[in-house]
Amino acid sequence: MDEVYVASSDLSGWIHASTLALLGADNGSSATLASAVTTGPAHRKPAKLKVNTSSKKTPGIKDFEKYMLKDNARTSILKGYIPFTKAEPLENSDLQVTVSNMWLEKSKARQKSSLITIHTKWKKAVNNVTPKVIAVDSNGNEVLNYPG
Repeated sequence: MDEVYVASSDLSGWIHASTLALLGADNGSSATLASAVTTGPAHRKPAKLKVNTSSKKTPGIKDFEKYMLKDNARTSILKGYIPFTKAEPLENSDLQVTVSNMWLEKSKARQKSSLITIHTKWKKAVNNVTPKVIAVDSNGNEVLNYPG
């Protein structure tokens, strides 16, 4: 299976390698579709992400760290940028994430969508019904939060 990304619709998914080979054949509309997708290996070493957590990590925190690494790697492969450079839990169970400059260039809807996803995973990791995810730029200035 290969992960594919269709840039024109900003969608991604999985497709069997044999199907990709058929799409690459010169057979009209399928060739057009094949040229519109980019593929990446199903498993690739995740991009580095600094997650500052205490030395005693609960299973939920470990799962969250893995999720963040995988999300960064997936976004890097499919969309060509790394959204988050650092994630740091705050004393009140909130999470502060430092975002990349390329993330800042995305639409507010795309930014909010990524924070909602991170919020859902973080909420599960800390067993808290009310944590907030706060996005800050490289200078530490708050740019967006969820729920906000």
